[in-house]
Amino acid sequence: MHQPVRQTHGEAEEAISLPLQVLCLAIFVFAVAGVMLFGDNDPGQFGDVPITMLTLFEVATLEMWLPIMYNSADIVGIDKQPIRDASKGMEMFYVCFIIVGGFFPLNLFVGVTIEKFSSMQEKNKGGVFLTPEQHEWQKVQKIIGSVWPNKE
Repeated sequence: MHQPVRQTHGEAEEAISLPLQVLCLAIFVFAVAGVMLFGDNDPGQFGDVPITMLTLFEVATLEMWLPIMYNSADIVGIDKQPIRDASKGMEMFYVCFIIVGGFFPLNLFVGVTIEKFSSMQEKNKGGVFLTPEQHEWQKVQKIIGSVWPNKE
């Protein structure tokens, strides 16, 4: 009876999977690069790939990412006092990651989701989540709305 919902559910999962795969790939690639470039200087955030992926996921959400970037940029080396803005490469790393790992997958996710929803809506004649009975009721309401009384 609710077959349109089941059909659209599978199509929506397919549409969302590509942007999620791109995001996971971007986080993994930047995590490996971060461990290779900054792992010795900042083992707390770039010590190994899983910790780095967790750090980059937090940065990709754009929640509290500035303190993480500033702490990374101030690191000089192991057992040395931090110096403000000592590592400009860290700042560029974070900015590049936010562009590639944050904004691009977000725009891809929103674009694919809206496109898929629009195509499903056109395919199902305006009602993606409507049952056949609801489609019939919608048609009757359109017919009733288009009929005007005679003025005699």
